[in-house]
Amino acid sequence: MPENILKKRQIKKKPATLNDINKKSENNFDLISLGEILLRFDPENERIHNARSFRVFDSGAEYNVVRGLSKVFRQKAAIVTALADNPLGRLTEDFAMQSGVGVSEIVWRKHDGTGANFAAKR
Repeated sequence: MPENILKKRQIKKKPATLNDINKKSENNFDLISLGEILLRFDPENERIHNARSFRVFDSGAEYNVVRGLSKVFRQKAAIVTALADNPLGRLTEDFAMQSGVGVSEIVWRKHDGTGANFAAKR
């Protein structure tokens, strides 16, 4: 085998680090936030223990900042976060894309990692 192919096979993939995040010159973002995107489940007019359906909203402190800057001030913003590579993770990604938040820095993980919070009626 050619030597360069052998060298490529010996390279082990390292875990992602902050150095792996694209430089501003490569992505042209005005702001990149580091934080979690939460899914908020709202039972609307029901109590959680009686609810059989929920409306789902996107939330999360750091995410709310970049979403607001993107939607209100037309800033090019992205979030650095990890999401589970499953339907809930893809729903979370879709919320971010609909809000104009860049998703190129999302790290996809095999196992669950999408945060959830529940709105409760008192």
